[in-house]
Amino acid sequence: MKKTKKVSREALKSMESVMSKKIIERPDRKAQKEVLQIRLAELRKLQKLTQSQVKGFSQVDVSRLEGRDDMKLSTLIKYVRGLGADLQIKARLKDGHDGVEEEITLVGAVGAVGE
Repeated sequence: MKKTKKVSREALKSMESVMSKKIIERPDRKAQKEVLQIRLAELRKLQKLTQSQVKGFSQVDVSRLEGRDDMKLSTLIKYVRGLGADLQIKARLKDGHDGVEEEITLVGAVGAVGE
């Protein structure tokens, strides 16, 4: 199995050497879009809500939001609030001070119910 992985990595590197950066990045963007869609739908399902039960949105709006690859932060906050949840935004510094990973909360409890 290890030999297969090594051959696969080498083949991938060989292919990437003749491909443009744009072509290489396209699958990554597509994957990021799909992950966002899945996570938004999962969050809604964890709350045991259908698309038509999200407060402040029609079923069509939720379907469109869950299908987007990008959205305004204000829309995401409204969506999360409609699910009865809150949103925290954090920045993670990979090589923080003294080589220690640091995490900084930029915005906490945005969109909490009752705010």
